Amino acid sequence: LNCALFSIADQLHRVHGITILDINEFTKYVRENALLEFNTMIDVLGNGTAVLRAVVAYLRRKGLVGDGFALNLKIWSSDGQGGLMEFNNVASSGAGGVQVVLYYNGVNHFDSITGGF
Repeated sequence: LNCALFSIADQLHRVHGITILDINEFTKYVRENALLEFNTMIDVLGNGTAVLRAVVAYLRRKGLVGDGFALNLKIWSSDGQGGLMEFNNVASSGAGGVQVVLYYNGVNHFDSITGGF
């Protein structure tokens, strides 16, 4: 249920060098601050901006990024026929943000393009 958050954390670590040490604290903080119900799948299309803003707030709170840091979300999704669809600018926490790219299997799971947790 937290696969999108795990994948964002993986992208931050592997691509941008930002390491989240306590993934459980991170997921709890993001869910609470993005007003997402626990034990539910995260709708990154409907709640993506709130999720990214909560992620950035967490990173700032932990001193991992500065005030000007922002995130943008791109999704690659299975098209069910062996191909990929690319969705750019799915969500953003602010202008000029660094990009995280998630892979969606087309049914029920997100993963990081770098392999994930």
